[in-house]
Amino acid sequence: MFDFLYAFFNAVVLLFLFLWESLFFFFSLPLWRLRWLFFSHYFLTRYWTFFRKLSRSPERPLQDFIYSETPFWTARKIFFWCQLKNGDVVWDLGCGRGMFLFFYALYFKAQCVGVEISPLFVRVGKLICKKLNLTQILWVEGDFLSIDFSTLPKPNLVYVASTTFSWETIQALTRRLETLPQGTKVVSLSTRLPSKAFKEIDKKELYFSWGKATAHLQEKT
Repeated sequence: MFDFLYAFFNAVVLLFLFLWESLFFFFSLPLWRLRWLFFSHYFLTRYWTFFRKLSRSPERPLQDFIYSETPFWTARKIFFWCQLKNGDVVWDLGCGRGMFLFFYALYFKAQCVGVEISPLFVRVGKLICKKLNLTQILWVEGDFLSIDFSTLPKPNLVYVASTTFSWETIQALTRRLETLPQGTKVVSLSTRLPSKAFKEIDKKELYFSWGKATAHLQEKT
C-alpha cells in the first residue's frame, strides 16, 4: 500500500512539474519537440530495467545509479547563477537521458558533454540529437570514475547531480575533478566537493524531479 501511495504521489508531483514547465516555456517550439521525442522514445520502453541491467557496476553501490532529472526552469536558473554565456562548454557527469544537456544545447547553444554509463540512454540520446539536428552534444559512454577527462573539451561548468551518490563515489570523483583547469565552475547537488582545491562561491535550494536539494556552486582554485 505504501509503495502504491508513494508511486501515486510521485506521479502527481511530476505531472504538476511538467505542466508548470510547459507554461514557463510555452513559446519554445524546440523544447516542445524535445518533450515529444522523449515521450515517444521512452514511454513504451522500460528503460529503468535496461538501465539497471546494463549500467550496474559490481564495484559501485546501487545508490550511485538512482535516476532523476533536472527540470528546465531549474537548469535555466543554474545557467544564470553560474554566469555562463551562450556557447560555453558544459559537462554533465552521470547525465542519464540527457535532459539537462538537451536544454542547454537548444536554449543556450551550449557545447555539451554527457558522460553516461547506460548504453541505452547514450544510444537513444544520439538518436534524438540526430532528429533535432543537434551537433553540439558529445555523448561519452562510460563510468565517470574511469574515463579520461583530458580527451574532452575543457569545460566552463561541470554539473554533478550527486544527491544519491555514496560518500566513496563523491570522494573518488572529487579527486578526478582536481585535475580541472583553474577557474572551472562545478555545481554539485546536496554536498560540496570535499577538497581544498575547490572554493565554494554560493549555494541555494532548487527544485528537482525528486523535490528540493541544495546546489553548491564551487570554483577550481
